[in-house]
Amino acid sequence: MVAKTAYLSLCLFGTYHLTKMSFALLTTALMGRFGKPQLVRETSKIWTNNYAAIPFIWGKKFVKRNVMKQTEGGLLKGVILDKQLED
Repeated sequence: MVAKTAYLSLCLFGTYHLTKMSFALLTTALMGRFGKPQLVRETSKIWTNNYAAIPFIWGKKFVKRNVMKQTEGGLLKGVILDKQLED
C-alpha cells in the first residue's frame, strides 16, 4: 500500500510539472509567433535543426529571389510609413 501511494504521488507530481512546463512552452511559442511585428519576425538567416532540409530551404530562397521577382509595390506591402517616405 505504501508503494502504491508513493507511485501515485510520483505520477501526480510528474503530471503537474509536465502540464506546467507544457503551458509555459506553449505561451512562449505563441508570444514569439504573434507578439513580434512582421519586420522583426522575418529574417534572411537560415535556421533549422533538420540539416537535410537546408538544400531545400536554399532552393526555395533561390526560386523566390530569382524566379519570382517582386515588384516595387510588393516590397512595401504591410509596411506603415510616413507619406513622404513612402513616396
